[in-house]
Amino acid sequence: MSTSVALPAADGKAPAAGKDDSAPLPPAGGTAVVPANAEGAAAATQGSGIIPIIQNIVATVNLAVKLDLKNIALHARNAEYNPKRFAAVIMRIRDPRTTALIFAR
Repeated sequence: MSTSVALPAADGKAPAAGKDDSAPLPPAGGTAVVPANAEGAAAATQGSGIIPIIQNIVATVNLAVKLDLKNIALHARNAEYNPKRFAAVIMRIRDPRTTALIFAR
């Protein structure tokens, strides 16, 4: 038995907030469901010619310390912080193209 992983739609839209992300999404509206193991992926792409591409990876870490977001934004390169607009420091790296959101507790 193989496990499936839901990938975001080709238009880059994420699933609606509040939905249960524990189950893969059905293959509708441009969302591809791709087997998580190598054998299943090879079998899924063999006849269709579709090659899955990873476009987004999310990781979360709890540092267990209070962060001073204003100080981080003032001293870090490529960082922006506007607490009236968004409650996190947004850090962007050009290569590899990466964005990190830093929230305070």
